[in-house]
Amino acid sequence: MRALVGAASSRAGRSCAAASVQRRRGYATRRSPIGTVAATIEARYAMHFDPTPLVLVVDDDARTARRLAQLLREDGYAVEVAGDGAAAVGRLSRLPLPDVLITELQLPHVDGEAVARYARVGRPNISVFFVTGYPQLAPARLGGPGADAVVFTKPLDYDALRTELDRQCTVTS
Repeated sequence: MRALVGAASSRAGRSCAAASVQRRRGYATRRSPIGTVAATIEARYAMHFDPTPLVLVVDDDARTARRLAQLLREDGYAVEVAGDGAAAVGRLSRLPLPDVLITELQLPHVDGEAVARYARVGRPNISVFFVTGYPQLAPARLGGPGADAVVFTKPLDYDALRTELDRQCTVTS
């Protein structure tokens, strides 16, 4: 769907600038003859509010990540999975931003703490959950008031995770 946002013409310079908005999968991108202009809008909030919390699961063990994502979907969460820290940072670079980040602490390419810090840049109130076999390595705080990360040890107690996840999602809503 395209909508004309603005057009201007200058007879002196014979230049014409026009921009249109294309809505695709939750984004709106403004295009101009010069190139794509950085103008993204979170369509989830612009068009309608989707109350389903979006969870990003980051784990280098694909089987574990898929199973956790399946359980979360069964409990009514929208879930996306990233297989390593670099993929997670890439996903966090586009909209819509997740409401919750569940990440392994030790990941290939970019560790879980760096992923969480990057997530907090884009969304300071994101709920962060670390799942690790080494809880003593998990940072207690990631900066900012009330920005405590919750640490779960492996093997993961899913009921405890779900209870804390439900609590965090009702607090931030």
